[in-house]
Amino acid sequence: MIDGFVYLNQGKSGLGKHLYDNLTNKKPIIGIAKNPYQDMDSCHQVFRGQSKNHYMLQQLIILLENAKQWLKIYKAAIDCLIY
Repeated sequence: MIDGFVYLNQGKSGLGKHLYDNLTNKKPIIGIAKNPYQDMDSCHQVFRGQSKNHYMLQQLIILLENAKQWLKIYKAAIDCLIY
């Protein structure tokens, strides 16, 4: 999971795609951001708990439903951390 987009507008590679292209051992990439990129072609909105603010979600070589499920698990793990 990265803080950024997999793709930008018009199919241009974002941080997630550049990361994927440079990995020797290819792994699924999930890009998540608080704000949409201008003229974004496609992404999915996901909400965190009861929040009315959404995150923008993109995925590469992973199904959308799997990415959403992973995000829920990740969020639960982060909520358990003590700072």
